[in-house]
Amino acid sequence: MRNAGVALTDQSAARRAPPALRVLAYHAIADTGGMGRFEPYGVSPIEFRRQIGALQRLRWHFVSAGEVVAYLGGAPLPRRPVLLTFDDCYGSVLEHALPVLEARGIPAVAFAVTNRTGRTNEWCGPTTPQLPLLDREGLRRLAAGGVEIGGHSRTHPVLPRLSDADLADEIRGCRDDLIGMGLGPARLFAYPFGAFDERVRAAVAAAGFAAAFTTKPRLIRGGTAGYTLGRIEILRRDTGWQFHWKVSVARAWPGMRQLPRAGAARLRRMRSGGRAADERAAGEPEA
Repeated sequence: MRNAGVALTDQSAARRAPPALRVLAYHAIADTGGMGRFEPYGVSPIEFRRQIGALQRLRWHFVSAGEVVAYLGGAPLPRRPVLLTFDDCYGSVLEHALPVLEARGIPAVAFAVTNRTGRTNEWCGPTTPQLPLLDREGLRRLAAGGVEIGGHSRTHPVLPRLSDADLADEIRGCRDDLIGMGLGPARLFAYPFGAFDERVRAAVAAAGFAAAFTTKPRLIRGGTAGYTLGRIEILRRDTGWQFHWKVSVARAWPGMRQLPRAGAARLRRMRSGGRAADERAAGEPEA
């Protein structure tokens, strides 16, 4: 009886626990097939529309940057919250993602490389196909459509490799650039390449950003340290049930052969129309 009481107490606590936040990270909303090194980082417009529709049907609640900042400070979020983010601010985000988001009233965040606006993804190297980045007018159109503009550095370097002076220029200078464009002060920052260390984290906080995101896939809970927030990268291969799995458990798709028995059962429930993510499921990773 004592064990049963403990189990009931644990279940009640789980029901009272605040919902875990998922943050999805997109790059280009374009068909990047055949683009070499960049190929994984594009989701086609058709697939993006399909994914957003599926998330809505499965009753995910899209939240804004302001709600996320408040959540980190202890404010509540609705059940099954998800934040959409876009790295680099490619032109395809304005062309293909914004119409989908505006039509459905969905907020999002786009992280701009402020000294490369109106240029291309030069940081990927000369052998990688170059995609156009939004200029300041394009960024303003995103902002007017409900997409908050965050910082992603000035030139997209590997931040831990920089000197203190260059680090400040990349981070504080990025925030100053956005203010100068009429798009700031920015609240959120995303580390280029997901790379950071304690020195970089401290520089982001000192520059005035309220929170910063990595590319490590994990869930976020209220009270989590605000400068090491995880995100789930959505890549070209993440379609169908692979996409739902990744959003649900905040882990990369392991492949059917490597899927544990519990995971296989969960996938069957998803396929049969069950909810894509059960926040009480065992094995949910913590932030």
